[in-house]
Amino acid sequence: MQEIIKANRSEDLLKIKKLEDENLHLKEQLVIQTKKIDRLTHQIQEPTQTVNQTVQPPSDSVVSTPAPPITFNFGTSQAALSTHSLATPFKKLSYSEIAKSQSKNAKEAKVFTKSIRKLVGTKPINSGTRAEKDHKLARIYVQADEVKAAYKAAYIALLKKSIENSKKPEMVQFMTEILAEIEAIPDPGS
Repeated sequence: MQEIIKANRSEDLLKIKKLEDENLHLKEQLVIQTKKIDRLTHQIQEPTQTVNQTVQPPSDSVVSTPAPPITFNFGTSQAALSTHSLATPFKKLSYSEIAKSQSKNAKEAKVFTKSIRKLVGTKPINSGTRAEKDHKLARIYVQADEVKAAYKAAYIALLKKSIENSKKPEMVQFMTEILAEIEAIPDPGS
């Protein structure tokens, strides 16, 4: 019985020793990562300080602002931390850059840019989902009366063309009813 207790105790002591070694290793890694973060924070602040010093007259006493405190998220997965730390800051694109990326030639890009600028009530670019950032798109909310009128006219023209090209009488009747309903709606702003 005592031999079993000794064997279990020695196993427990080995496990405790391994945990203490792991704890020591993690503390060392924490110190290393903290130093790296501090160094990066200092590198980021240096260019800003040099720009500020060139703009402002030099003062006799320079007071350095302390770096923001470093917080650690214990209990989160290592994969989540590594992917978050590798993410680069995203540069916000202008309307013309979005138009260039979504069009085939320069003329189309100009038209697309003018269209985007004409729209009112746009959601700020790159303030939404990751897909919007990846594909250089932004949701646009149309609120201008002239744009709504233009869309209505384009929809009516498309509907009339569909009525002319349709061969099924039930579809022609259905689209004619829709056309009558749309034309009965007063134009925005009138």
